[in-house]
Amino acid sequence: MKAMSETAIQFLSAASGTLDGPQLLWDTYESGQLTAPDLHDVIPDIWTRHDWPECAIGADRWITLFRTAGFVALPTNLAAPTAPLAVYRGATEDRARGMAWSWERYKAEEFQQRYTKLGRTTHLYTATIQPADVLAVFGTRGEHEVVVDSRQLARIKRCG
Repeated sequence: MKAMSETAIQFLSAASGTLDGPQLLWDTYESGQLTAPDLHDVIPDIWTRHDWPECAIGADRWITLFRTAGFVALPTNLAAPTAPLAVYRGATEDRARGMAWSWERYKAEEFQQRYTKLGRTTHLYTATIQPADVLAVFGTRGEHEVVVDSRQLARIKRCG
C-alpha cells in the first residue's frame, strides 16, 4: 500500500471534525491543490464521516471527484464489481435517485425504517448498476455501501 501524500495528510487534518468536509474537499480540488491520487486517499474519509454527503455539495460535484479519483474502496481490499450489481436504497420518493445504495437489501430496509421513524413516507428501491458506474464501495460503519453514478441509473424499481 502506498503512503499518503503530505497534501492529503494536511487536507485530512484540516477537514477532521468539521461538517464542512465535503465543501472543503470540493474547494480544495477546484483550486488545484489535490491530485487524483490525493482524492483517492481522502474521499473515503470525507464521504463516510458525513451523514448526507451528497446533499452537502450535490451529486454532480461528487461524481466529478469520484471519477477523477478512480474506483475507491474502504477497506481497501474490497474489489470493484466486474458484473452488473443489484443495489438497494431506502428513501423518500424524491430521494430515490441518490448516489448511496447498499449491496444488502436488509441494510436498505434499515434506512427505510430510520426515515419512517422520522415521520417520512419511505419506500425500498432496487436498481441494477453497471460495473463502470460503481464509484466506490464502503464496508465501514456496517452499511455495505455502494456509491454509484446516479445519472446512470436507468431503471429504479420500488420494491417495498
